[in-house]
Amino acid sequence: MPIERMFKGRNFSSESAATLVRAFRGVVADLGLRTAADRERAAKIVISIAADQTILDAEALRDKAAGLMRKEPALSAGNLLGAKVARVSPPEPGRDL
Repeated sequence: MPIERMFKGRNFSSESAATLVRAFRGVVADLGLRTAADRERAAKIVISIAADQTILDAEALRDKAAGLMRKEPALSAGNLLGAKVARVSPPEPGRDL
């Protein structure tokens, strides 16, 4: 899991680490993140928010991180904020749009 790799070597207790993982999993589920790049971005956001907190709350971290990710212009192609994206076939050769 990307978040566990990212906080190794940082000063998080095992209880704090478990809270970060719960928050991260919540963001992934809420936004329907499927790509590694999107999950890595979510992990970085959760960790950066947690670094400024003295008391960690998984739900608050999840909500704040998901809110920040929703404000980003777009997530990876095919995963726009967890929405299902219709695949459109290209037009047939010689046919105008």
